[in-house]
Amino acid sequence: MNKDALKKNLYARVRLRPIAKTFDGRTELELIDDDWLIEGIEDLGVRICNIRTSHVTTLGYDHIHHFISDPDKSRQGLNFGFLILHVQLHIGGNRLWIEPTSRPGEAI
Repeated sequence: MNKDALKKNLYARVRLRPIAKTFDGRTELELIDDDWLIEGIEDLGVRICNIRTSHVTTLGYDHIHHFISDPDKSRQGLNFGFLILHVQLHIGGNRLWIEPTSRPGEAI
């Protein structure tokens, strides 16, 4: 993913594809299609924050396949879109970890 192209989407709210998985202990919970805030575009990657849970991580540029806008949801100065990823995020308690996927946007 091109860093300069993502700079235009700083502070956008995005939904991830694949959707992040959440766990309660070892039990996988129902998927929640959370909004994530693009908080920063840094040398190492894109810092995102889950708006509902406050989990934060940095996605490497090689983790992001592409960005797609969501113009119907974008209103009142807020930009929305999707990040199609080569990885899937996992959230369990205070932990957040990343696993690679076999194809962009597809869940593990």
